[in-house]
Amino acid sequence: MVAALSKQMSTLQTSTKKTLTSTVAVTTPHTPSAPAPQRGGGKGDRNTNTGRGGRGQPYNAVPRVVVSGGVSGLPPPNSRSDPHERTYSNGRKCAHPEGATGNPSNVNWTPELWDYGIFVDFDEWLRLGSYDELTTLLAQARPSDDTCSTHRVGRARSDNGTWTNDNGCAYCLFRPRAPAGTAESDKWMYGTGQGAHSPYRCQCFIRFLAEGGGPDTPDKHRPYLQGILLKLFDKH
Repeated sequence: MVAALSKQMSTLQTSTKKTLTSTVAVTTPHTPSAPAPQRGGGKGDRNTNTGRGGRGQPYNAVPRVVVSGGVSGLPPPNSRSDPHERTYSNGRKCAHPEGATGNPSNVNWTPELWDYGIFVDFDEWLRLGSYDELTTLLAQARPSDDTCSTHRVGRARSDNGTWTNDNGCAYCLFRPRAPAGTAESDKWMYGTGQGAHSPYRCQCFIRFLAEGGGPDTPDKHRPYLQGILLKLFDKH
């Protein structure tokens, strides 16, 4: 009787131990492994963790927040959809050349293109300034003094948006004044002694470049001045 009872107690202890062990195994916390970065159909850069995805997300990408008119953290891009946003508010104005003379697009000038669509390329001015043969030519367009024998060098820059005789339009400042009786339509060829405005916006300076110079400019040199002009947009 005692032996049988002892055997039953042993069996009960073994069963209880297995049950507790099973319970502990089931309730042990489980930490799942981190999911692999999602890749799209495009290429990613392992070194910078950037790239362009296809239908999925870019490799380890942080989504960009797009705001109206641009990307978050940056100003809206400059829109040129309306050419009338650019004006010659602080420069002299004059009529455009006849036909397509000096037009970078080689099409006839229109008031719209002349008023809002042309620009002075001072990078080209700097390039031409390195040739001694063109010194006299450039001095007629952007003289460094009233002798018009040497030219200003460097790109025209305002002082925090302010143009003065020292940094502004040398064409108007130093070119010879118009003789008495000069027709209004021909005054673009002459200076006024006032250069405190932007040469980028001065139509008289631009007209001189578009014409390739004045009446005495050699024909072989005219394309150099005309090549300093750039168009801002494709409307004619």
